[in-house]
Parts: sequence; C-alpha cells; structure tokens
Amino acid sequence: MGQRLLRHPHLKDILHLPLFTRLTHKVTRRHVIAWLLGIVLMLLGSLVASLSHHTEVLPPVVLEAIGNFLHAVGALPIIRHIEPMWLVLAGSAE
Repeated sequence: MGQRLLRHPHLKDILHLPLFTRLTHKVTRRHVIAWLLGIVLMLLGSLVASLSHHTEVLPPVVLEAIGNFLHAVGALPIIRHIEPMWLVLAGSAE
C-alpha cells in the first residue's frame, strides 16, 4: 500500500515542496486521484441513498442499499492510500 511512494529515491526532495506542488507532483498524483475518486464515490452513494424516497421506479430499500454500497466502495481507495496521502499532506518537518 503506497510502498512505491515510500521507496521513491527523491521522496525527501518531494516532501520539502509546497503543499500544492506536492499534491500535483507526478509521483504523488496517483494517490491524490485515488483519494478524490473515493470521495466522489462516497458523495454519490450518499446522494443516491438520500434521494431514495423521492423516486417511484424502485423501492426505497433498493436505492438505499445501492447508495450504501457505493459509499462503502468509495471508502476503499481512501483506506488503501491513507499512509502515502498522510505523508504527502504532512510534508517534511525538517
């Protein structure tokens, strides 16, 4: 999980950059995109679950289940990339 970033030879140089530059650096971009996609999936799942009572096509229980499933699937990339993202967000204290 994020071992490629943690073993990168220029990691110390990347961590000294400003936050926006660290987030858009080509080494850290994969983790940032995974986090953003996870957040979008979680928001979409919450939206589907909250709007389930306003539709007459499917029973509300089905849409709530789909929304909760999307919310759970969106949490997976966030959990998987927590260590490298924390490293990128925290930066270097030195």
